[in-house]
Amino acid sequence: MPTLVAALLACQVGGAYAGEFVDPTRPAGLQSSAAAPKVPYALQSILFSGNRKVATINGASYLTGDQTPLGKVLLIEKDRVVIQGKHRRVLKLQSELYKTKR
Repeated sequence: MPTLVAALLACQVGGAYAGEFVDPTRPAGLQSSAAAPKVPYALQSILFSGNRKVATINGASYLTGDQTPLGKVLLIEKDRVVIQGKHRRVLKLQSELYKTKR
């Protein structure tokens, strides 16, 4: 019986320290350098159907005027998408199909 009580107390004490590990050697007030990783945005496909143009960026579909995590879709062309957010970005379709010989 005393072994069982000791085991239960050990579980409770261990649970109290189950939170985030704090490095005792880290200077006080120093921010963690483990910032959220930046997500690379990739233009995966562009579909044309009549007057409708749909761009697929990181698995999500967008029309001209739609809001993306990067900003508003301004233009969809056959091989690129222009997005205006804090900065203007041009995502290019990386495909061998659109490379032309000169």
